[in-house]
Amino acid sequence: MVKHILLITVILFLCFQPLFAQEVSIEASVDKDTVHLDETFTLTIVLRGGAELNVTTNIEMPELDDFEIINQSRNTVFSIIPGQAETTQTLQYVLQPFKGGKFVIDSIEFHSGGKTVKSNPIEITVDSTVSPTASVPTYVPPRSYQLPDKYSYYDDKDMWTEQLVDIENPYVNEQITLTFKFYYRNNISGEAQYQPPDTTGFKLVELHKSSISSTETINGIEYNVDYVKLALFPVSAGDKTIGETLLNVPVDFFDYKTLKSNKSNVHVRSLPDKGRPSSFSGAVGEFMIYARLDREEVEINQPVSLELTVEGFGNVDSIGQPVLAGINGFKVYPSGSSSDSNVKDNLVYSQKKFKYVLMPVKTGIVDIPEINYAYFNSKKGTYEHIKTKPFKIKVLQGKVASSEQSGEQKEIKITGHDINHIKTDVFLNNENPFLYKNLALRLFIFIPPIGLFMSFFYKKHINRLSNDQGFARFTRAYKKARLTMSDAAKLTGKDDDLQFYSLISRVITDYIADKLNLPSAGLTLEKLCSILEEKKLPGDIIEEFKRCYEKCEYARFAPGSSKEEDRKEVLSLTEKILNSLAKVI
Repeated sequence: MVKHILLITVILFLCFQPLFAQEVSIEASVDKDTVHLDETFTLTIVLRGGAELNVTTNIEMPELDDFEIINQSRNTVFSIIPGQAETTQTLQYVLQPFKGGKFVIDSIEFHSGGKTVKSNPIEITVDSTVSPTASVPTYVPPRSYQLPDKYSYYDDKDMWTEQLVDIENPYVNEQITLTFKFYYRNNISGEAQYQPPDTTGFKLVELHKSSISSTETINGIEYNVDYVKLALFPVSAGDKTIGETLLNVPVDFFDYKTLKSNKSNVHVRSLPDKGRPSSFSGAVGEFMIYARLDREEVEINQPVSLELTVEGFGNVDSIGQPVLAGINGFKVYPSGSSSDSNVKDNLVYSQKKFKYVLMPVKTGIVDIPEINYAYFNSKKGTYEHIKTKPFKIKVLQGKVASSEQSGEQKEIKITGHDINHIKTDVFLNNENPFLYKNLALRLFIFIPPIGLFMSFFYKKHINRLSNDQGFARFTRAYKKARLTMSDAAKLTGKDDDLQFYSLISRVITDYIADKLNLPSAGLTLEKLCSILEEKKLPGDIIEEFKRCYEKCEYARFAPGSSKEEDRKEVLSLTEKILNSLAKVI
């Protein structure tokens, strides 16, 4: 019967689980639907859902082959409103068209909980001509400002970038330091957005990003210099290309300029076969090795922990397992490894620990010889050997082992009886042997079907909210208006007329727009009054609405003209109008 109760509990949980599902919505928009060929525009995707919302794995973007992605960013906001927690994730893509014409950005899909929600498709018109500001002739600096040939990616006399590598012919797994520099003469109006290059075929580690600009003089001109240093480890031999680094630099409050660095080409050499030790496991750089035992005296058949640490300058992924040879008198069992790396003087310093369990199989003084490790020194171009110090472990005869080896056998003694007599005179209380006769259990059985019935209609309601935008707006209109009223109420005691009256003017306008599934931007005072008359709202309420609307408009464009009492009066009047509207719409 316990199994039956557990089964009913599981069914009940599964029935009520849909009740806790959070609805998900997705919206897509662009900041302008007509652009010139040399202009950029921003595609914004807003995703709203529950606390478990994860945009990185469940979103499906359409093909953007007609546009170049200049920059992208993501922002997450977690908020708690009465009754539920909500996560809002915003994705932004800065796009530039490749050609003129009319294009459609298809719907963006998001998969969650076995269902898919889609955004609206977006139409973009690209004018084949350049923007009027681009027609101004490019300024050509005088000869004294021009830079030497090595600065071939000089953009103009005020702002340019370059990209450098310190080694052009590295070995496999040898560190290359890539330095990206941004030169500028005048202060920029905000923070530049850095987009790292394509480093396919390399392991990348960020070394340093300058927080304070340095200065550098070129041809007598002093430049501010910001830079980013990356460590790159080539994973295979051959010719490799490190892609361009992009930098979006704000030039004023509304626009920015995209700078591109040069590409960098390197030829990666294979490690030489000559002189390669048989124990070489792939480590490239400069390393050292040391060992540690947790004890130097142990009983036979008791474990000893051995820890080998290989550390130094190089790629932690290239540090392979040491070869343990000549350890006699022990059974050796690997028990795992751990690794870590950090940056020292713009070089990657790595540490890898290998752990072993040694089980002694004989007594006496047992030697653990030196453990050798081979690595390739990329600076010298040769293979080198490092080794640990030797150890001696004293293995004692254990007490258990001594007893077993003595050959003594003790006589088996009978300490008790295997079977005792069964007592037949014990009375068991058996008033209600049938669990199904319990009234509470009978009532509990009806709960799962009721929960299943309720969850079916709730799930149907959630699906309609997700797929029917008009129904969703109609359903949430009053709650949305009450939240806006709550925000406005917090501002009644503050001298912030612009914010307060902007919220108040939105309450009725947005409520009517949501209830009737109309765009709020196109609702004028005359149209709102016409709608209220059609809904047969009392004439005095319509007149109060006109008075409230006009007062809000006046206060928004003449801030500072109202007092706290005026704001409280407007708030009370708006609440009265909202309650009247809720009865007829």
